Amino acid sequence: MGRRYDVAVVGGSFDGLVAAVYLAKAGKSVVVLEPSERVGGAVGTDEVAVDGGVARFPAAFGTVELLHPEVLRELGLERHGFERIEGGGVFLPSAAGDGAGLHLDPRQGSIAAQVAAHSPADGDAFAEFDRFHRRLARALAPTLTDVLPDPVPSGLGGVFQLVQLAWRLRRLGADEMPEALRYLPMPLRDALEERFTSETVKAALAAPALTASWLAPRSAGSAYGLLHHRPAWTAGLVTQSAFVRGGPGKLAEAVASAVTAAGGEIRTGAAVERIAVSDRGAEGVVLAGGEEVPAARVASALDPKTTLLGLVDPQWLDPDSVRAVERIRGRGSVALVRYVVDRLPSLAGAPGTSGHRTPDSGAGGSPHLYGRIQLAPSLDALERAFDAAKYGRLPDAPWIDLTFPSVLDSSLAPAGRHLVIAWVQYIPRTLRDMSWSEARDLLADRVTASIEEIAPGFTASIAYRAIVTPEDLETRFGLAGGCLYQVDMTLDQLLHLRPVAGWYDHRTPIPGLHLCGPACHPGGGVTGLPGRNAARAILRA
Repeated sequence: MGRRYDVAVVGGSFDGLVAAVYLAKAGKSVVVLEPSERVGGAVGTDEVAVDGGVARFPAAFGTVELLHPEVLRELGLERHGFERIEGGGVFLPSAAGDGAGLHLDPRQGSIAAQVAAHSPADGDAFAEFDRFHRRLARALAPTLTDVLPDPVPSGLGGVFQLVQLAWRLRRLGADEMPEALRYLPMPLRDALEERFTSETVKAALAAPALTASWLAPRSAGSAYGLLHHRPAWTAGLVTQSAFVRGGPGKLAEAVASAVTAAGGEIRTGAAVERIAVSDRGAEGVVLAGGEEVPAARVASALDPKTTLLGLVDPQWLDPDSVRAVERIRGRGSVALVRYVVDRLPSLAGAPGTSGHRTPDSGAGGSPHLYGRIQLAPSLDALERAFDAAKYGRLPDAPWIDLTFPSVLDSSLAPAGRHLVIAWVQYIPRTLRDMSWSEARDLLADRVTASIEEIAPGFTASIAYRAIVTPEDLETRFGLAGGCLYQVDMTLDQLLHLRPVAGWYDHRTPIPGLHLCGPACHPGGGVTGLPGRNAARAILRA
């Protein structure tokens, strides 16, 4: 038995590392135990040898616009090598490829004016909705950035937090507060159709709210997703994408550097076999091979099912807790198709596709390629893709978001080539009529054909193609069900109900065992907040 730590963090994912930094900076002895040879989990960079050199692909998450600025500042990540690159907005090509697409880019001035140029009837509606969204996001922001208050507080601190939340909502005013309470549980389709006429505008606003979720526009509570993915610290309903110089793994490396600088320890190649529990609670972990790592507390960045049903002996959980964990829903919905191309695509009919110089490599390219290109032109297209996934099928026309990270950072691709990342959504973890070994090429072919429709000649430019399925995400990163958020962002698994009722403060029924991954409030995405909030909860315990 080796050194005894104050906290052992199970899993060196992004949020696990963030929690470790805050704990170490508070003077706690911390060890992070990661089974693979690199940290970061889904926030990582995969280096792949391709013809002509090395391609540096995102492991899963490719952009970091949701990273909370206080996490960035408090951890001093820029001092540890993190460099953020601002990208562009979103472009939706027209279904016919005739140039009547929608390009919304905060760098080009008023988004309301850009919406009005595309759909005159929707410009004022966008401005009004954006104002409402910003005010509601500001009211909810403190709720996202700290441990949730006890809904039945026994002390003055909990009462004060609840009063603060009620006051922030009350300040929305007599008109907006009832509308806010009505909006939060709504299907996103209803919220958008009440306000907008253009199908393209509605699709552009809907997609961010549904990212990596098992919700479609008609799903109850999907409107809340827009607040989650466009919170107060971003630029409103339409924000710039943001990339990491060197790839997303550089963000994880910066957080890992901050861990060690604060006195924490990181061990890679250290797979946790079980969490040691006694009548007193969690007492550390046991690694594969039998090594014991004693700790006063254990913080698991893994999903609740893996943590409590896989690493904890069932004798330490009462039947109600076991049933509650078994009922947690976390369904994979994302695949990635990763390309290396020998030339940038020309988007059919899109303005500005020639003569534009990029800020990094100087290679030619459309300004549309700086951000995201969304291949889902309407709410119905999003809904149809989800309909297929619900029944375990691949969608005929998948929802695709394209990014071109090497346009902004030439170090990611071999000389003279570029990366194209297709984030493909509503792809089920379990297929009904085939295995993923049979479906891999079928899905990749459908994605390639969809890109070819809006970028003629794309297929001929491909020098390398590979697919990452929900099954791959589950196997590689230990994500039960392949769910990038660990737990679905549904109404019954949000706020005080996340991951299950009563566990909102990062504690589990086992004393000394905490959760610190995206299964916790406020949920998934590269924000750093689940790890930050978990550390605060542990320090207060």
